[in-house]
Amino acid sequence: MRDDRVLTYFDLERGHVKVFLARINAGYAGEFILPAVQVEAMYNATKSALAPGGRVRVIPAEK
Repeated sequence: MRDDRVLTYFDLERGHVKVFLARINAGYAGEFILPAVQVEAMYNATKSALAPGGRVRVIPAEK
């Protein structure tokens, strides 16, 4: 994990799906643009996928 990205390395067979969860700690409340997710094969850049980004709202946790 980095400040601005999460790098994950994994095997994925054709037709299979993997779900990754990352716990993050929000620094500020508000509405933000969530960036797209991009993946590509390590040794074959012609195999890739892109999921669109969107909006996310961060609200303070109740104490």
